[in-house]
Amino acid sequence: MPKPNQGQGDSGKSQLFGSGKKFSKDAPQFEALGALDELNTFIGYTRSICGQKEISSILENIQNDIFTCQANLALEPDYKTDYIPEFKKERIKWLEEKILKYEKKLPELKNFILPGGTETASLMHICRAKTRTAERKIVKLSKKEKVDPIVQAYINRLSDVFFIFARYINLKSGRQDTIWKSKS
Repeated sequence: MPKPNQGQGDSGKSQLFGSGKKFSKDAPQFEALGALDELNTFIGYTRSICGQKEISSILENIQNDIFTCQANLALEPDYKTDYIPEFKKERIKWLEEKILKYEKKLPELKNFILPGGTETASLMHICRAKTRTAERKIVKLSKKEKVDPIVQAYINRLSDVFFIFARYINLKSGRQDTIWKSKS
């Protein structure tokens, strides 16, 4: 049985996939990886309470996609390996198909809406916001290191999926979206 990595990260440094070189844990790659990990955790929780088999299955696929994104972002700059799977453009098309399929089932949106509704819809809104945080971290990383544009595009589309799912779940549950009303 392998030994646990006791204390190896206590100095504030960790390794990416590659040569074994140590990097600061606040490096842009770890920021992006952490944001995706946080997002994936919220997706897992959302999946556990979703109660809709098809959406739950889509969320599981998204979780697997996020792991593939993370694997690609976890490589040291300029490190080459066949071990990490390439993130395929078809995954963006798959997301776009889900957006179109569920958006067709929704009434036209004519106003801004407040995040909320059912517990599952509210969690979808949290996933949407966490996706945007991860996207900002990935964009920041892309200014310092090469980032696969397909990964970046996938994460951009992903927030739309969560927004559509939140609205769809509220609709199926008989909950109306709450329209934003300015109080100023």
